[in-house]
Formats: sequence, C-alpha cells, structure tokens
Amino acid sequence: MTLILFLLAQRPAQAEGVDAHHFTPLPTLGEPLGLVETWRVTPQLPGSFSVSGTVDMSRGNALLVYEDWEGVVETPLLDDVLALNLSARAALTPRLSVALMGPLLLRSEGASGQQGAGLGDLRLAAPIGLIIPESKGLALGVVPGLDLPTGDSTQYAGDPGLGLSGILAAGWRAERLSVDLNVGAQRHPAAEATQSAEAIGGAALLLAGGASFALSPSLGVAAEANLQRALGEGIVRPGEGLLSARGQLGTGLTWTAGAGVGLGEAVGAPQWRLFGGVGYARVVDPASDRDLDGIVDDLDACVRKAEVKNGYNDADGCPDALAELDLTVLNDQGEPVVGASLSVDGVSLTTDAQGRLRVPPRAPDAGLSTSLSAEGYSPLPISRPTLSEGPQAETVTLPWLPGTVRLIVKDEAGQPVPAVVELKGPTPQARRQLSAEGRDQLVLGAGDWQLLVSAPGKGAEVRQIKLDGVSTALTVVELTLTVPVVELQAKEVVITQAILFDLDAATLRPDAEPILRQVAGLLIQHPELTQVEIQGHTDDQGEADYNLTLSQARVETVRTWLIASGVDADRLVAKGYGESKPIQPNTTEAGQAANRRVQFVILAQQPPPKKP
Repeated sequence: MTLILFLLAQRPAQAEGVDAHHFTPLPTLGEPLGLVETWRVTPQLPGSFSVSGTVDMSRGNALLVYEDWEGVVETPLLDDVLALNLSARAALTPRLSVALMGPLLLRSEGASGQQGAGLGDLRLAAPIGLIIPESKGLALGVVPGLDLPTGDSTQYAGDPGLGLSGILAAGWRAERLSVDLNVGAQRHPAAEATQSAEAIGGAALLLAGGASFALSPSLGVAAEANLQRALGEGIVRPGEGLLSARGQLGTGLTWTAGAGVGLGEAVGAPQWRLFGGVGYARVVDPASDRDLDGIVDDLDACVRKAEVKNGYNDADGCPDALAELDLTVLNDQGEPVVGASLSVDGVSLTTDAQGRLRVPPRAPDAGLSTSLSAEGYSPLPISRPTLSEGPQAETVTLPWLPGTVRLIVKDEAGQPVPAVVELKGPTPQARRQLSAEGRDQLVLGAGDWQLLVSAPGKGAEVRQIKLDGVSTALTVVELTLTVPVVELQAKEVVITQAILFDLDAATLRPDAEPILRQVAGLLIQHPELTQVEIQGHTDDQGEADYNLTLSQARVETVRTWLIASGVDADRLVAKGYGESKPIQPNTTEAGQAANRRVQFVILAQQPPPKKP
C-alpha cells in the first residue's frame, strides 16, 4: 500500500521540505566492522581521518496524490534516484571526532518528471566516546548532530529548516562480533498542517541497530535496521533494513557494498536500494612507536628522540626542556643583593650571599610574572611572557628606595673610621654612630641635607647633598678624615696650613679645599661662634691699593665657599687688609709667604651649649 499525501491541486508544493531520499552513509575510520547508518563507538587516535563516496540507486515508495480539474492524479515524490553520498571524518582526540555527510542527487524522477542534479541536506556530527573498550566489552558514546537545510526542496531532497539531533550510541564488542544500538531524537521546524495535508517536520524518535561480523581482519559483513517515528503530529517517518559488506584494499583504500529495503510505507523508505562506494582512511597505527615514548610515529614530531614528560608540549613527541632560570640580583653599585625575595607559584625564593636564586623549572610558555623585593630597595616587577627552553641566566638591578644615602668614612691611609654623623635637613635626625667598617646607609626625605662627620683625633668634615625624593639611584658620600689642621682658640680659629690661591687671583687652589672643609666643620660644630671675621692679608709686593683689592676678593671667595658648605652667612664677615698688617718683615721670601695669609678671627661668641 502506498503512502498518500492529500494536497490541493493549487498547493502541491505543500509536500516540499520532505527528505524523500533519506540515506546517509556514516563515515568510519577504516574499520571493516562499521555499520552503514548506525553509529559505533570505536578506539581512535588523533590524526586519523577518512573520506569516502558511496553511490546509491533506489526506487521510491512515496506517491504524491492530489486532485485537479482532470481528476485524481498520482505521481511519485522521488523515484529512480541515483545519488553520490560524500562523507568525511577526523579524530581530534582519543574521545572526540567530527564528521560531515551530505548527498548529491545526480538524477531522480519527481512529480514534475525527470530531475537534474541537486544537493541534499548536509549533516554535521561530533561523535564523543564515553566508554571505549580496547578490544572487548561495553562501548558507550553520544553523537550530537546538526542538519543544515541545503537540500533542494523542489526535489524533495531535504527536511525543512535547521535540524538538531542527539543520539546515545551503545555497543558490545566481542572477538569478531560487534552489536550496536542507537537511540535518539531529531527535530526540524514543523510546517503548519492544512485541512488537506499533514504537518511536515517536527520531532521524531530515532532508532537504529545492527550487528557486524569480521570474516577476516580486513573484511566484515553487517546487518542493520533504522526507524523513525514522529513525536506528535506529522508525516509517517521512514524505516529501512540494510545488508552490507566492508573491506580494506591496503594502502588506506576501503570499499563498501550493500542493499536495503524499506520497512513499511513512508517518505524516504525505498522499495529497494543498492549502494557501493570507495574511500580512503588514514589510521594512526598505535603499534608504531620507534622511540618508545608512548606517542605513535604518525603523531610524533621526533620519531627517534623520546618525549620528556614534563607537562610542556608532551604531545609533540620531542624532548622539550623546561625553562630553568637563574636570577642574579645586584644593586646599581654592582653589589649582590642578599635576601631579596620573590614569590613564584606560591613559593617564596630568596637570594643567597652572591645575590642568586633559582626559579623552579617551569613551562616556557607559562612565562613569569612576579615582583622582586628587598629591605632598603624599591620593588621591581619581573614580567616575562615567555621563557627560553633549558638553563638560562639573567641579571637584574634592584632599585634603591628614593633618598637612599650611603656614607663611607676613611682616614688618609684608607682605613675605615667609625665616625659620628650629625644630620641637618627637612626632618630631625638623631646622631648616628658609624660601624667599625666606617659605613652607614640611611634613607632621607626630599630636600637639602647637611652631613657633619667627625671623629676623635680627626678634623671634622661637612657635606651638602640634595635629594629629590624620586630618584632610586644610590647617593654615595665618601670622605676622608685627616689629621686636624684647624684649632679653636680663645679669639681665633687657627689653621696650621696656609690657604693658597692662584697667582694674582682670587681662585682657590685645589689643596685649599680640605682645609676649608675642616674650617666649615668646626664652625658648624660650634654655633656659639656668632661672628667670625675672615681676614685677608698680602705681602708688600705691588701697589698697596692692588693688594687691598686682591685681599678683599680672596676672602670673599672663602666666605662664599664656607656658606656653600653650610655655614650660616650671618656669622661670616669678609675683610681684606692688603699689606697693612704684616706678621713678619717682608724682606725675605719666608716673611712674604707668612704675610700672605687668611685668618679667622672671632668677633663675637656666646657661651657654648651644654653637652647632653
């Protein structure tokens, strides 16, 4: 009995959107026990793939019956079909593969007579293995699918709209026998039913099952059946029984042949169907592993070098090395920073006496993002998006905290002096006693700072520094304390060495500065000396007016130098006397040299402050 679709003569197109071909050979990965239209869960290795083409010839079972002005007309929906069914499949992981299937109708006969070539619906599927036996036992998987409405509706070669499907695939594997069952559902958009036609599309139950038997390792035969049933209103769904054989020809070539008959009368269930095809399958051989690293040669980029399993690129088959970073931490003086620390993956690492630390081996593509810190230093971000493979060394410079000052005090022989330091600046600072190494390191705020350094039996020295509060460079103050050449007496600050100038000039000679530093140091140590006159004297060589002018210029230079060294300007008076106050006769060179002098005469003073 034929399936009858009653349609109005004015609306015979109501049956469009029916897949009257309804044959979709599934792609396999070359196994001879594969079924034609029933999914099987099988072992697979990434890199395996197959392509195939199957030609089928079928005679249709569905008639379109409608009434026009001439009477009742019967015509086949789709008959005498010749189609090429193309399919492809690729394994992405041991559990996941993707498949693409679609028919190309080469010739068919429909309601309007003989039809030319047309495309059927394309189907995308992603078989997922849940339980995959190596050889025997239970197999279980799921197959989500997506039908694209690419079929030519005028040739009844496609279902209406975008279709979704889901299948549960189960099977049992024995030595040569395999039994499989598919249960699932499919849904296409449903066309609205009319008074004279049933609804097309909607949801349907999918059932398929079969058994296959291996006649040899390269040849198998199978019997299977599939069935669809509408869930709700809709046209009768097709069913089909199939007998098939599959084989391998070697070098990856495969073949398929078989026949089918419709189970019942439904659109897409043929009176009979014959099919045959060929394909190519590239199947990764799990037994070929020449370097014995567990990665088959087809997937191994280094077939003669074993993979090192370390969590980095373990799937490429090559002996990739983790990154091993040795970090050396120095300051801007080139000194190792001891005790600098950083955290890597929750582990705290600290530099040793050489300023070195080793980062635990890590994947190069993991990079490194952390921060390096140490007492007295500003934190230094460490950011390396990637690292090189294997051992590598890197040296970094850790910046100081802004305002870091290092004081180094030595004597004339280069030996350390444990001096006392008095600081004067924007914020009060306590006196500091240097260590036996004659060193100290401190952090000061921004501004102008005066450092007065003294030690028993040594002359006091003074230094001026300016800090901006921003720079992370180390400020090094290094000075030498020498035997005192300055002595405080009742009415004068006496110097035991002459302050010398260039000939006929007010320019200080370099050897005058150490003397003036001791003078500045003494004046700063004794703020009770409230008024000191800097006297300048010359010999009687030359004009008296010239000598007077020269002596005044020279003491102005000394006063300016002392003010720049931190002595309050109000305490200093510069007075040039020329040749008017000799202390020895100018008749000899020695007398003239003695008369060319600078003196520091105390004009006013207060009682000295009490020592704490």
